[in-house]
Amino acid sequence: MRLFRKNLILIFLLILITIVKPMNFEAKIEETTNDINLIPQALGVYKKWSFKTGNVIYSSPVVVDLNKDKYYEVIISSYDSRLYCLNHKGNKSWDFIDSEWYYSSAAVADLDGDNLLEIIMPKLDVLYCIRNTGTVKWSYTITTGAGGLSNTPCIADLDNDGTFEIAVAHERDMYCFSHNGSVEWVYSAGNWFDFASIACADLDDDGKLEIIAGSYDYKIHCINYNGTQKWTYDMGSYTEASPAIADLDSDGKLEVIIGSDDNKVYCLNHMGLKKWEYSTGDSIYSSPAVGDIDNDGQNEVVIGSNDNSLYCLDHDGSFLWSYLTGGDIYSSPVIANLDNDMTLEVLVTSNDGYIYCLSNTGTKEWDYYISGGFRSSPAIADIDNDGIVEIILGSMDSYVYCLGLTGVTKSGKIPWQCYMGSALRNGRMDSDSDSIDDLTEQFYNTNSALNDSDDDFLSDWDEIYYYPTDPLDGDCDDDQIKDGIEILTLNTDPFNNDTDSDGLFDFEECYYYGTDPNNKDTDGDGYTDYLEIEENTDPKNPLDHPPETITVIPPPETITVTPPPETITITPPPETITQNNTVTTTVETGIIFTSVIITATIGITTVVLLLRKRRK
Repeated sequence: MRLFRKNLILIFLLILITIVKPMNFEAKIEETTNDINLIPQALGVYKKWSFKTGNVIYSSPVVVDLNKDKYYEVIISSYDSRLYCLNHKGNKSWDFIDSEWYYSSAAVADLDGDNLLEIIMPKLDVLYCIRNTGTVKWSYTITTGAGGLSNTPCIADLDNDGTFEIAVAHERDMYCFSHNGSVEWVYSAGNWFDFASIACADLDDDGKLEIIAGSYDYKIHCINYNGTQKWTYDMGSYTEASPAIADLDSDGKLEVIIGSDDNKVYCLNHMGLKKWEYSTGDSIYSSPAVGDIDNDGQNEVVIGSNDNSLYCLDHDGSFLWSYLTGGDIYSSPVIANLDNDMTLEVLVTSNDGYIYCLSNTGTKEWDYYISGGFRSSPAIADIDNDGIVEIILGSMDSYVYCLGLTGVTKSGKIPWQCYMGSALRNGRMDSDSDSIDDLTEQFYNTNSALNDSDDDFLSDWDEIYYYPTDPLDGDCDDDQIKDGIEILTLNTDPFNNDTDSDGLFDFEECYYYGTDPNNKDTDGDGYTDYLEIEENTDPKNPLDHPPETITVIPPPETITVTPPPETITITPPPETITQNNTVTTTVETGIIFTSVIITATIGITTVVLLLRKRRK
């Protein structure tokens, strides 16, 4: 009997457990920290394609999108008397043939404001302006002298009249051409300008540009926008190197940087006075490139020398590092963030047949060998629009090469894209990497420090060249939708605030009514969205439409749209969300059901056993 009472008490306790409020079971996963050093995949290079020309290549490539398909073309000339246009896959789009050889490099710009790019290419005594299709737009023949147009042209708005001019040297004469090919002026130096190209800048902040070029008369010439001499600087020797212009020390004034045959790199201030010089071990034919290499907020200078070394100099001319190659360095370096790691890489070719990729501290990240060596400079661009840049090279083995990168998922900024900095070849950097160099940003009145001056999700160059919307107005049609959203997301017209002409602003359709701004009858029921809204039917439901016979009152000519409230209150989620690897699970229904079954089973079994025992 005593045993029977104990079992009944046990059964009662089990039933009590099932009817009280279930307990909360909390399973906590302790957060552990393991120090794991993830080693990024090494930056590498491989050949994507090559194209064979008919002779050696002295010219440096320029990479631009000629046909506006978002894929870049490569423009490069060869000693076989051809100017080549190659598509992003390395196939020839066209070539331009002349009876004379090409030694210079091409410059590219929209000269006449027709939203199409023109190519300026010198050939001995002829300057060609070539359309993006490869046909001649105009040409000018120089009839004096026995030499030729051996340097690369520079494109800039010299006189601030809203049109571009072209500056190019022929023997000892500097020619300035208008955008339509007429000669504006000629400046004569004491000796040949020869292979040295030209840089431009407004050195004295008077709104007009000056032209900087070195000559065989041992001088650096600064020429006014109208062809008169502003100043000269006497070097220790002649120069075949081209200048670069930048504000090195962030004082708001531009400096001129150029190498010379006397082994020195010169830095002059805006008045032509020497700020510093640096001596290398041999003559300098390389042109400098400029960028913030060490990420200290000030620009550095990288330049090659015939002592086989590439030098990186601080803004004050002090030595930062050098890298020794196996041959002379004639090429200009290029500067880019190849792997989007917040630091810049420097690429340079050498006459030893290698292109070198160096880190911002001067250590080698990779090199790539091409037989024949190099006398030209590389160019960097994302030619296939995949987010990763390619490197374009012309070699003395007569091939054009396109190199791709490995160990990279995305590339970053390109402050110095090619020989002379940009496609306009004006010796200026592209600080914001929007495909517009800092000088040309002044021409378009855009901000050289921001690649999207009006903050509308479109780069300045995209707005100028591809669409073209106003790079200084983020909402061209004033419909309260930024141009980038209209073009890239909604596919609406950034110049029309009612794209489908249904009487509703695009903003209303997108953010008030949820109708299609590109379709005046969103639900296809034969009634415009405006009419349905006026008749209080659903413009998104084809079964809900106005009566068959109605009187339509046309919308007023002026529709005033009340913008949404400035403050939008969003109902927050539950006040407490625990997300610290602690998982709390409340088991209620499952516990009740399971406990009842178990308890009933135990109770019945116990009672049966006790009754049997009592009978016995």
